[in-house]
Amino acid sequence: MEFELICGRCNHRNHTSSRFCVGCGAPLERQCPKCLKPLPASANYCASCGAKIEDETNVPPSALADIQETLERRQMTVMFCDLRESTRMSEELDPEDLRRVLGLYQDCCAEVIKKFGGYVSRYMGDGVLILFGYPSAHDDDAYRAVRAGIELIREISSLPIELSGTSLRLASRIGIATGLVIAGDVIGKQDSQEQAIVGKTPNLASRLQSIADTNSIVVNETTYRLVKNRIRFESAGPTRLEGLNIAVKAYRVVGLPDPPPKSADDFDLPSASMVDRDTELAHLTRLWGQAQRGNGRVVLVLGEAGIGKSRLIQELRSSIEEVPHHVLELCCSSYLANSSLHPVFEYFREGAKSDLSEIVETIADKDAEKATRIRSLVATVSAAEMVGSGTRAPGSSPVELPFDNVIELIVLVSEDQPLLLVLEDFHWADPSTRQLIEMLVDQVPLERVLVV
Repeated sequence: MEFELICGRCNHRNHTSSRFCVGCGAPLERQCPKCLKPLPASANYCASCGAKIEDETNVPPSALADIQETLERRQMTVMFCDLRESTRMSEELDPEDLRRVLGLYQDCCAEVIKKFGGYVSRYMGDGVLILFGYPSAHDDDAYRAVRAGIELIREISSLPIELSGTSLRLASRIGIATGLVIAGDVIGKQDSQEQAIVGKTPNLASRLQSIADTNSIVVNETTYRLVKNRIRFESAGPTRLEGLNIAVKAYRVVGLPDPPPKSADDFDLPSASMVDRDTELAHLTRLWGQAQRGNGRVVLVLGEAGIGKSRLIQELRSSIEEVPHHVLELCCSSYLANSSLHPVFEYFREGAKSDLSEIVETIADKDAEKATRIRSLVATVSAAEMVGSGTRAPGSSPVELPFDNVIELIVLVSEDQPLLLVLEDFHWADPSTRQLIEMLVDQVPLERVLVV
């Protein structure tokens, strides 16, 4: 008899004591070992084929060896989120109201964490244990965790909760730690079984959460080192945490840099001379010259990670800086690849205090009417972010994504000065952004635009 459950989502083979798939995290059903039909938890025989179901708690040594093979030693970022004032709420609120509040809080956590590719490992009343790097690992799990923490605090504090005519505002605090763990283990028996991670990292995340201020995030030194170029921190100094023998360096999250990072690889680019890219740079410069004369062009810069694509664009921008022009730089994101027009909305959200505002002011000095129209387009696109494509507000018609508005804005900007439009990490572009670029390709040949 083989002791395994086959996941219906990814077909991964799991031990029969597993409640969730170690391959994708999906809930598992108990199955007949002979015909693989679903079984009730109390079944002694299979209703489909009549096979006797052995006691799964008496696992033979060979099956235990199979379990050991599923264990993994890996680096993981662990987040612990705690709901503040939950003890006071349990004393003041009716149990049904408290249950509703906790349900909204947990649903909010699950929605935000899913968006950033994390995995909710365990709900513990007012606490939530969250994993980044398990069951699926990403090359920027630490950054995903911090970005998720920032959004989680914002979303929890803005939850609309009305109880008996009284508004309730929630608050939280978060601890994040990165380190080595053993993942894929199963603890408990029968209905109390759950997957667990073993190591000091989960405990460290919990302890860091305990020293965080309300609506703030504290991370360990490893997490800080991994994301310090993309997140603003302030040092909390060496801190002694309960249960740990030595002081731990901790850092408080201040927020995103202003302006925010343009790319997933937004580190300081080297100042040394670029080597062996003369042909590529000359080709881009030639295309830019054509765009200046009103023959717009679109070019794809393709290469392995770290090969120097962003550096090449930096050199192009340096080579044309003496010629009056405008630059719009958008960035796609691996964890927002399903968010409609994310690069555009993100840029417009920050644009009021960065590049776009400077462009509008430059145009306003020459053509106030055109600048007013651009501001109107920015407002229209920003408003569209609040309503997804096809979403119907009460008493209104479906709202379309603002493709035409974005293209009109690009054209108006290029009429003032030639425009360099850069899309970083385009392989992560969501379908709507790809559709926008396809529409723009038809328009570009008639405009002073180079799309890279």
